[in-house]
Amino acid sequence: MIKKIWLVIEFIGFYLRELVVANFIITRDILTTQKRVRPAIIRFEMKVKSDQEIMALVNLISMTPGSLTIHVADDKSCIYIHGMYVKDEEDFKKDIQQKLERRILNITR
Repeated sequence: MIKKIWLVIEFIGFYLRELVVANFIITRDILTTQKRVRPAIIRFEMKVKSDQEIMALVNLISMTPGSLTIHVADDKSCIYIHGMYVKDEEDFKKDIQQKLERRILNITR
């Protein structure tokens, strides 16, 4: 139980930092003439399976500035994400898997 509480606290700290960084990047692009935007729609195969895990992942992605979940597959196997800053599709997927999905799985299982 204490481990789960620690994981939740660690996740909150991590996510708040991610929000600040994402807002900084968006603000920098708005205030400067140099644009770093590279939009793309990515298909992301999910390891999360329960409705609660999927809802958490989808909401966390959509609440982060510069990304938006646009569709969840009917069989709940994948989601489609619009990203504003996609330099490399595999790196984008790896970031979501390592930074969000893995942490959600650690907390829920």
